[in-house]
Amino acid sequence: MYLHRSYSSMEMLSENTQIGAREPLYYTALGKAYLAFQEEYTLEELYPGELEAYSQRTITTIPKLKGYLGLIREDWLCGG
Repeated sequence: MYLHRSYSSMEMLSENTQIGAREPLYYTALGKAYLAFQEEYTLEELYPGELEAYSQRTITTIPKLKGYLGLIREDWLCGG
């Protein structure tokens, strides 16, 4: 849940979110950064099936998400 929103003067860094909005952790860059440093069993507990696609680029399987989170841990870089 988003509790605060900061605005950027750089339009390309703007995020279209609303205070109080809820989005799955696997869907957002911030959520992926959080999940990357949690225990692996957490993913199966949070998402016991297929992951819902919110866009064409959404990761929709746990194995693919685990691979992506591994890259984040290695590079400390997270994209949306």
